[in-house]
Amino acid sequence: MKSTLWIALATSIALNGCARATPEQQIIDDAAAALGGRGRILSVKTLVIEGEGANGNLGQEMTPEAASQTFKVTGYKRVIDLAGSRVRIEQTRTPTFPYFQGQAPQRQVLGIDGPTGYNIAANGTATRVADEVARDRRADFYHHPITIVRAALDAASKLANPRTFNNQRTVDVTTASGLMFTLAIDSTTRLPSLVVSTTDNTNLGDVAIETSFADYKDVGGLKLPARLTTKTDTYTTADLRITKQAVDGAARDVAAPAAAASAAPFSATAPGTVSVEEVAKGVWFLAGQSHHSVLVEFGDHLALIEAPQNDTRALAVIAKARELRPTKPLTRVINTHHHFDHSGGIRAAVSEGLTVITHRANAAFYRKPWATRIRSCRTRSAGIPSP
Repeated sequence: MKSTLWIALATSIALNGCARATPEQQIIDDAAAALGGRGRILSVKTLVIEGEGANGNLGQEMTPEAASQTFKVTGYKRVIDLAGSRVRIEQTRTPTFPYFQGQAPQRQVLGIDGPTGYNIAANGTATRVADEVARDRRADFYHHPITIVRAALDAASKLANPRTFNNQRTVDVTTASGLMFTLAIDSTTRLPSLVVSTTDNTNLGDVAIETSFADYKDVGGLKLPARLTTKTDTYTTADLRITKQAVDGAARDVAAPAAAASAAPFSATAPGTVSVEEVAKGVWFLAGQSHHSVLVEFGDHLALIEAPQNDTRALAVIAKARELRPTKPLTRVINTHHHFDHSGGIRAAVSEGLTVITHRANAAFYRKPWATRIRSCRTRSAGIPSP
């Protein structure tokens, strides 16, 4: 009887010892080993990252496709509380180009704590950000090698679609909370090379947010990147050179301030009030939020000047315009310029059948997002094909 039990036990150990990881799990295991080991990654409590670099000026450039304007970033500090899934970022941005708000440095403090995203103004006032902004910040939490690999090591996460492309091995990761990413690791070093997630951009449609990692350094028993570059679609929005990093350093002030945590959640696309003022015969000022529209009546049709902010605002303005003159069709929208705050509702206007009148230089830029649909591919900006 005893010998039978020993044989069974030995057989079980042998079988388990020979079990091979699935291809998708092997990618994560290799990344974990290259970064410092599974145990070390899971034991990390905080990361404190400091440096400098540049931010892009997405949506506010002089021409639609331009990507030359940058803000110089100094005093960058990012505190990541891994156990609490919280982040606080501090930085100072200084325009390196003529800027309509002036050349003064802009101090920014922002964070995410559970469902609460927050900003802290220069005077110390904390405000809650819209749910959509908080959602993107929760995804951004995983745009670091340690946080994404740590999430992928969680048994509750799902791994799928292992593939190889351009000397990178990639795998799709769905976290326990349902967030989806694609992680790529270098086939030679096995270190994470980039992570990609997808979000809905008001102007660009469904876009990939890609953060690439380079220049790894030894820090506290881990390999950590000293260069982080983020792109929104094809536009570089952040390029950071890390000069100081600490593992399990002090993580103060990462909790959402009380004023932000106690504020009611809200959506950036919640329907707003459209106020109406007839400023001349057949001309109406349609206001009610930070950016406004003008409706003009012609003999046989209506035309709208500006569809700003977002789809929800534009649809509310269009509905109000049709309500004012129900017997005349609203046929066109005149867009003064491409800046995102002035063109956020253009896609909605097109969906309502309106012809867009704008400068010819905007045509190609606008046609791209008009044709964009929600895609399953989360890695198109990284040049990595879907499986």
